[in-house]
Amino acid sequence: MLGGAGLFLLYFGTVWLNWGGHQAVWWNLPERKFFIFGATFWPQDFILLSGILIVAAFGLFFITVYAGRVWCGYTCPQSVWTWIFMWCEKSHRRRPQPAHQARQGADGRQQIPA
Repeated sequence: MLGGAGLFLLYFGTVWLNWGGHQAVWWNLPERKFFIFGATFWPQDFILLSGILIVAAFGLFFITVYAGRVWCGYTCPQSVWTWIFMWCEKSHRRRPQPAHQARQGADGRQQIPA
């Protein structure tokens, strides 16, 4: 939700940003000029821009592959909460249970917790 709000702010907020006497992102279609944060692009420059975007996409892919493992494996809130609950279950199993609370199996015999 917060990421979507940030993207909307970026998309709609660049209209009011001034950069070098122009809007931060300004598509001047009659003159065929495109101003992006002070850089002027002409239609023939979009081949170079598409190459840069392809390299950026591959870079994003590889960073996600390697850094995503670190995030999801160690610092993701889901992993942290899972470890906390596993620790609680493990520490709860160590406590001896009173005889009247001991688990019984389907055959009526007492089960020993692992």
